[in-house]
Amino acid sequence: MGSTGSRDRFIGRTVGQYRLIEKIGSGGMGTVYKGTHVEIPGLVVAVKLLKLNLVDDGSLRQRFRDEAAIIAQLGERSPNVVQIRDYGIFEEFDAPYYMMEFLKGHSLDSLSCSGQPIPLKRLIPLACQLCNGLHVAHTQGVIHRDLKPANIFLIPDPQLGERIKILDFGIAKLVSEAAATGETVGYVGTPRYSSPEQFLGLQLNQRSDLFSLGVILYELFSNTQIHKADDESFASWYHIHTRMPPPQRVPSRDPNHPMPPEAEEIVLRCLAKDPQERPSSALDVEKHLQLALKNLIYQADQQLLSDAARLADIRDWRSAVACMEAITYDSPFYVEAQIALRTWRLEAASQQAIEQAEQRAEDEDDAAGGRAATVVAGTAIKAANPTRESSAGPQSTGPTLDTPHRPDVPAATQTTQRRARKSPQSTSTQPTRTAPWIFVAAGVAALVFGGGIMTLFAPKTPTTQREVKTDGPQKAVSPPVKQIFKQPQTGTRSGTEQSQRKSVRQSTVRKAGEAVRVKKDQKVRKQTVKADRRRLTVAKRLSTRAARRTRPGQRRTGDGPAISVSLNCYNPAIKASNYRCRNRKN
Repeated sequence: MGSTGSRDRFIGRTVGQYRLIEKIGSGGMGTVYKGTHVEIPGLVVAVKLLKLNLVDDGSLRQRFRDEAAIIAQLGERSPNVVQIRDYGIFEEFDAPYYMMEFLKGHSLDSLSCSGQPIPLKRLIPLACQLCNGLHVAHTQGVIHRDLKPANIFLIPDPQLGERIKILDFGIAKLVSEAAATGETVGYVGTPRYSSPEQFLGLQLNQRSDLFSLGVILYELFSNTQIHKADDESFASWYHIHTRMPPPQRVPSRDPNHPMPPEAEEIVLRCLAKDPQERPSSALDVEKHLQLALKNLIYQADQQLLSDAARLADIRDWRSAVACMEAITYDSPFYVEAQIALRTWRLEAASQQAIEQAEQRAEDEDDAAGGRAATVVAGTAIKAANPTRESSAGPQSTGPTLDTPHRPDVPAATQTTQRRARKSPQSTSTQPTRTAPWIFVAAGVAALVFGGGIMTLFAPKTPTTQREVKTDGPQKAVSPPVKQIFKQPQTGTRSGTEQSQRKSVRQSTVRKAGEAVRVKKDQKVRKQTVKADRRRLTVAKRLSTRAARRTRPGQRRTGDGPAISVSLNCYNPAIKASNYRCRNRKN
């Protein structure tokens, strides 16, 4: 509810437990104010007061009370109808009032007349909420008779995003009471959204509200009027709604999606001149709109799937993942999208890691190339100017790399000379000189390095050999295992020694394998014994249960059902391969 910024005599006064602080709006019967609780300033309500010039009219006071009763009746049954908080009489002016929930938002009028392209995914759910609130009113026997965008409010909602609230039931009537008094005959309402039977003064029912709903939906979906009237007078709209033919199609205000055929069909049915040709209820309209929304979401998600598959074909995994994540949980393609996302997210992460590694490698290559270029350039400069290195010494520094510093020559002259030396003409005329000591140093390094390599890979010759002294006769004793795998001390090895080493090695491996097998067999036997004991316990329990099921005095025929338990031969506690446990007799 927005503020009009006006101020009147009620501002600052206390109505009930609420202080009126701001005027929100005004209608034909009453004025709405924003009120805060005198003890709890954060508790805000909307207070509607009957206009002072209508206080003495008993029929209007009764209609005002009926409006509060209808709102209280419908607000408890539908979240799409404004809820009432309290009702009373402002004793100072003898004016009735009622308090409603304070709505923070804007009317549907601002949305339908905005002129901006609005996606159908947003408009159709709002239309479904409007149908839901209207259906609740019709099931309670209430016809609104003045349904228009100005009486429909949009508020933010944490779950739905936006929620519809239907307001102003000032001229609404219960069908049963109105039929008895004849108040459904005659014209009341807004001409632009009134049904043909309202203009003709005929008996009204819930299908009159459906015509008003069709006009609202047409303007909401198309952002245009059904017909352009010369003015907003009763006569202009009377001619349009009673004489001119209804529209044949509903244009879409969404440039990306045409109007769904299900939604277009139901809107055109609501605009029929004959009430019998309109839908039977607002619930029927809501079902068609939900079907249109479902098909719209199906087409949009199908397009997302095709786009994601195309991006996956060109290995643009991050864009493909973004397309798949746009598919919501209520889509029929949600499961398929989640299955594809499991693989595509890994591909996207792998692709990102590869790109980062390549970028890091490029950076390292650039840095290494820069360092190598610096070293090469420094080496070339030193080789080209050996006399400067020897004359200047390690402590002398000059302004340039190729020109020694001369304090007797001005700096400008030295700069000019350096530029001349760096030019192509000057470098081409002066041949480069290679210092002979470079070749000498390279040869020495090659000799030293080559000698080291040859020494490193040369075979070692034994210096001494072990001599075994024995006093008695020789016995064939196999050497210990440590000596077999120890580095040989002699250059040659006899055939007997090699065979002994091979036999010891084979016996060692064989013994290790036998030990492993023994341990494995012991472990398997233990597991088998435990499993057999569990099977035996289960068999006994089942046998006991089967015996208990036999009624007393009943004789069993035969031995009863037998339960066979397969046992393993490794079980030392049981010497049979199978154990049959029979049911015991009572």
